[in-house]
Amino acid sequence: SVMAIVALLFPLEYLFPVIPLLPTSMPNAEVLLLAPSPYIIGVPARFFHPYRAVCLPEDVYHVDLDSGHIDRPVGQPDTPGPPEKLLRVLKNRIQRCLEVIHTMPFPSSPAPTTQESRGHDPTAPFTPKQQQEQQQAW
Repeated sequence: SVMAIVALLFPLEYLFPVIPLLPTSMPNAEVLLLAPSPYIIGVPARFFHPYRAVCLPEDVYHVDLDSGHIDRPVGQPDTPGPPEKLLRVLKNRIQRCLEVIHTMPFPSSPAPTTQESRGHDPTAPFTPKQQQEQQQAW
């Protein structure tokens, strides 16, 4: 999911540290959260277990993907949503794509491969003659 967030930045390229999953077994792993540069780090929920005293810096956004909750730094305003006009256009395009997908016929069997289209079925069992040739080859 961390890599998906980075992918969502396309066409921009995120050039700062990205750690998909911070290992909880690594001693002093929480020190990485104190890095003085921007970063995106995946942190499992058990990392914030009560027995572990983890204090996040004041300028860190904590996004809980399991609950959908975002903890913003103190004093930071809510992130504005997309402009209403663009949101309407996006919803319409997604709706049209879904309609096209739902009207597409599904093939009852997979498309034939090149060999199958020439009359050879690679999944068919060997004929007795082919079995005999195979045994002689061994």
